[in-house]
Amino acid sequence: MKKLKESKGFTLIELLVVIAIIGILATFIMVSVQNARKKAKDKQIMNALHQISTQEADLYDTNNAYADNADSADLLRLATEITDSTKGGSATAIDAVIIEDDVSYSAHAQLISDVTKYFCVDSTGAAETVTADVADTTCAP
Repeated sequence: MKKLKESKGFTLIELLVVIAIIGILATFIMVSVQNARKKAKDKQIMNALHQISTQEADLYDTNNAYADNADSADLLRLATEITDSTKGGSATAIDAVIIEDDVSYSAHAQLISDVTKYFCVDSTGAAETVTADVADTTCAP
């Protein structure tokens, strides 16, 4: 009887199994990273909306009226930050983010992780997630 040679390396099947396992693990990691990125963008949007709320409150304290969107560089910068996050940098008018008159305002943006929801802040102090796009100066649907 002939003695089989002792193998000192891995077989092709063993290598393919290891590569398949690495590929499956990489897929799970990519999905987790993608979800984390979406949640981070949502937080960025929420923070910008809270800053708009603070800016509007400061303007109301100073002028006894909310700002005209076109006259406030800070509001324009924050609205641009929101549209950069939600639309990937496409140009969107500030009026699409902030709806206001002299005595009330609301600021809203669609969330990234769940496109059926919007985050909204308004002059009543509300800061909430709503299921419909806001078309008024309050967050109430």
